[in-house]
Amino acid sequence: MDVSNISIIHLNKNYIKGWDIIANELLEIEDITESVNAIYSTVVNEIKAASTLINKNLLEFSSCSCRYKTRSNHCDSFNYFNADIPDYSIYEIGRISVKKIGELIESDCTSIIEVPKGFELNENQSKQVESGIHEKAIINSERIKKRLKNLTFPLHFYDYETYASAIPKLDGVKPHQHLPFQVSIHTLKENGELIHFEYLMDKMEMPDELVTGMRDFTKEQGTFISWHASFENSRNRDMMLMLPHHAEYLTYINEHTFDLEEIFKKDYIDYRFHGSSSIKKVLPVICPQLSYADLEVQDGTMALDTWGRMVIDPNFEGDKKNIRKHLLEYCKLDTMAMVEIYSKLQGIT
Repeated sequence: MDVSNISIIHLNKNYIKGWDIIANELLEIEDITESVNAIYSTVVNEIKAASTLINKNLLEFSSCSCRYKTRSNHCDSFNYFNADIPDYSIYEIGRISVKKIGELIESDCTSIIEVPKGFELNENQSKQVESGIHEKAIINSERIKKRLKNLTFPLHFYDYETYASAIPKLDGVKPHQHLPFQVSIHTLKENGELIHFEYLMDKMEMPDELVTGMRDFTKEQGTFISWHASFENSRNRDMMLMLPHHAEYLTYINEHTFDLEEIFKKDYIDYRFHGSSSIKKVLPVICPQLSYADLEVQDGTMALDTWGRMVIDPNFEGDKKNIRKHLLEYCKLDTMAMVEIYSKLQGIT
C-alpha cells in the first residue's frame, strides 16, 4: 500500500475551553511525512532486529546494548540482562552523558566507587562519586547556613496536588493544564510553633476557595518553601489568570519562594540519593522515620487519578470519606517532610 502523506492529530496546547468544546480548535493536524521518511529505514531495521530476537530459541543473558546507555534509556529488562551491575552504579551519577558511560564501561567500571581518580566529571558528579567512595555525604554547611539564614519567618512549607486532563473539564482551562485541587501548608513560626492548614476540594471547580483559605492562613508575610518550586510557581501563575482577584497574593508567594530542593542539587550530595534530588529519594536518607510506604496514596499521579474518579464519575462506588482521608494524609506528609528536612539542615549548620 502506497502512503502519500502521513499526519498526526494532537491537542492544541493553546486551546482554552469556552462554553462548548470546539473540536477543530481543540485538535490540530500536523503533516509529519518528511520526518517519517527520514527515519523509515532505521525503524524498519529495528523492527527486523526485534523480530529476529523474539524468534531466537536461546537468548544470551550476559548483557544488552542498554549497558552503553544512560539510565533513562534503559529497557525494562535491564536488570535481568545485566545482573552484575551493582547498587550505586555509574548509571546513577547525576546527568552523566552516554559518552562518559561508554568510557567507564570500556574500562570495566560499573560501580560508582570504581570510577578512576581524575576521571573527568563535573563538580556535582565528582562530589557524588566521592560520597560513594567514602560512604558519607558531601555537605557545604557554610553555604547551607547562609541560605537558610536569609529566610524570613514565618516559613510556609506548602505543596499542591493537581488535576489535569486532555480535554479540559472547566471553562478557562487548557489541555493538560494542572489545576490545584488540594493544598497542605505547615507554617513554622520564629518561636518554633508549627501550625497546619489543609484544603481538599470536593468537586471539579476553580480553586477560588482553596486560594482564599491559603491567604487567610498565611497572609502576605514570610517565606513560602516548596520542593521543585517551578511547579508550584507555574500553578500560581496559571491561577493569577484564572482568578485575577487573587493575583496580588499569588504574586507575593512567587516573589517570596525558596526551593528547598536546590540545596540537594549542589550543597548536600549523598550517593544514597541515587543521583536524584527528588524528595522521594532524599527523605528516606535524611529522615528515615518518615515514609510514604504505608500510605494508601503513594504519589501525585495516584492522587490525581483517585481524586478525578471520585469527583467526576457519577457511578463512583468508593468510600469518599476514606479516600479524602488518604489524600489528606499524603499531601500532609509532603509538607511535613519538608519541615523535618529543614530541621535536619538546621542541625548540621
